[in-house]
Amino acid sequence: MKKIIIALLMMLGAVGILLLITLTPLFSGIARTVLEWDKALLLWINGLHSPMMDPVMWWISAKWVWLPFYAGLIVVLALHFRKRAIPMVLLIALLITLSDQIASGLFKPLVERLRPGHEQGLQDMLHYVNGYRGGRYGFMSSHAANAFSLALYLTILTRRKIKWMPYLILPWALVVSVSRIYLGAHYPTDILAPLFLSVFISNFVAAIYLYITNKYFKDETKSDSDY
Repeated sequence: MKKIIIALLMMLGAVGILLLITLTPLFSGIARTVLEWDKALLLWINGLHSPMMDPVMWWISAKWVWLPFYAGLIVVLALHFRKRAIPMVLLIALLITLSDQIASGLFKPLVERLRPGHEQGLQDMLHYVNGYRGGRYGFMSSHAANAFSLALYLTILTRRKIKWMPYLILPWALVVSVSRIYLGAHYPTDILAPLFLSVFISNFVAAIYLYITNKYFKDETKSDSDY
């Protein structure tokens, strides 16, 4: 229980740090410099567009196309963790709820940073796929928050039993996140911020999983009980 509380406090602290950086004028000088780099990197990545890459990035950014991938992950977890895969999979619902609500329910309405496609002076410089520009506000990306949180959560809990998992799930999260920049839906910092936050979200939910398995699955092996 102590680990859960510590992980929760660290997650809340990370949220507080990001809110402090984005909402206070204390960092305004640094922010202006970062925003210039942000814009330049966005234009470079978005400028890599091509008739071949556009449908690929559009497909990668879609959510429903990954359903078979998620189903495959569940099967792999069940084969390796047996009964302990049940709380591991169920807690993914909590993980995604936390990451999605912090990104879209907290930061987007508070920070009110316009997406590139809604920014005057920038929107006409971007290439759009299928006319997609996203909703009004973009900081931070819920796609990136969800993908990185899931990737880090599974990396933390499976890296000892499924050694290849990080090499699959982390590049997947990165590619999904970069696709959002390619499509002009997000600035790079819209992706980097949830990457930072997902470290703490994933550790918090992983701590809950370990508490549950150590308490209720003592008859199972404990090779994943420390991280």
